[in-house]
Amino acid sequence: MSYQNFTVVQCTNVDFDEGFAAYQREDYVTALKEWRSLAEQGNAAAQCNLGMMYQCGQGVAQDSKEAATWYRKAAEQGYADAQYKLGVVYSHGGDESVREAAVWYCKAAEQGLAVAQSDLGFMYQMGRGVPQDFNKAMMWYQKAAEQGNAMAQILLGALYALGHGVTQDNTEAMTCYRKAAEQGDAVAQGILGGMCHMLQDDTEAMMWYRKAAEQGLAEAQFRLGWMFANGLGAAKNRVVAYALYSLSAASDSYVETQDDMDELVSSMSEQEIEEGLALMRKMTEPGDLGCALDAYLNSLD
Repeated sequence: MSYQNFTVVQCTNVDFDEGFAAYQREDYVTALKEWRSLAEQGNAAAQCNLGMMYQCGQGVAQDSKEAATWYRKAAEQGYADAQYKLGVVYSHGGDESVREAAVWYCKAAEQGLAVAQSDLGFMYQMGRGVPQDFNKAMMWYQKAAEQGNAMAQILLGALYALGHGVTQDNTEAMTCYRKAAEQGDAVAQGILGGMCHMLQDDTEAMMWYRKAAEQGLAEAQFRLGWMFANGLGAAKNRVVAYALYSLSAASDSYVETQDDMDELVSSMSEQEIEEGLALMRKMTEPGDLGCALDAYLNSLD
């Protein structure tokens, strides 16, 4: 869990609302002032938000210890969001700290907080801070997945795909992945694309790879390129394949299989390579991959 993904919580209070309005306009100094006053009076939501600002270094120097202090004040009042965030702080420590993280995740999960349920499930799956237990992992994933938590849906799908704690079932795995993919989760879209290809439904595989690729998932960009290179789900097109291979290679998160690139290049003319590079450059801006791809394919008609 990345601290940058933390969000503030809300509550009904005039002073709290003033802090929230300041936070929304990125006036962190004012937000900190408003929430600190309420936090010192015992307002759990303000304490939680103050902790988050210390954790993320918003309007104040980043300080995990101070963040934990404020999270704990709210957590001990039974505030689920603070319990979860305190757990996240502890999850980055050693073995004893990770065990403490599991305690706080459990408290938040038992109150129904989906993200805590998902993270607690992962701790049971991996045996971090708790004894490894796939059945408990599945239980918590299911609870979070039922609330629409995309990460839990993906992790639950993985348990079905691998047969951990349950009979191996690709159909059920795909159902889980599809739920997350339909919410727009790029990782789930990429996984679903791969499973569709395995089932020889290359048209649907192409659709999901493209959705993930358009969100910047480098592996999906490579897989989409591979589909074009081999004429699966779409007409074979070396220029598009080269552009997508090159785009994925430019990302630190994924490196293309060099053999695939070498094989493709060996079949291309210099003009095709130049066209591929030009297309790749058009795809590089966020949100431009789909537009650039459609424009190029339409130009061939």
